[in-house]
Amino acid sequence: MANLVPFLAERLRKYNPKIGAYKSTIVNQRLNYVARFSNGKLEIPQEMYEVYKASRMTEDELEFLARHFRKYEEPFLVERLRKYNQEMGEYKSVIINEHVNHVVRFSNGLLELPKELYDKYEAADTTEHELESLAKQFKKYEEF
Repeated sequence: MANLVPFLAERLRKYNPKIGAYKSTIVNQRLNYVARFSNGKLEIPQEMYEVYKASRMTEDELEFLARHFRKYEEPFLVERLRKYNQEMGEYKSVIINEHVNHVVRFSNGLLELPKELYDKYEAADTTEHELESLAKQFKKYEEF
């Protein structure tokens, strides 16, 4: 199957010129396409990709997709954790490892937590005590 995402990205830039250079596409656990760009990502539901593939995507659907482009930014969770751990370096990314845990990467270390906890913390559904406890789990690279 040919990867049509680079061509789709060109069309989406009409509605969102902030979409950077196309890098790659993966299929996630929900079987949606996740397009990675130089400055962010875009999750494309499989159904919408199939509509695009069949050349039936409307301008409204293109605009909808373009609005859902997400620039790489420091997650709200990281911002809140810094209050409790000043050793965390520059935020780099969040990846999902083979155990489906979220691993928050920093320039000088890692913080790993289960998806359910990541979602809870990112939604600001946590106490200050929980945040402080989580911040203590940060591991600097020399500690591995």
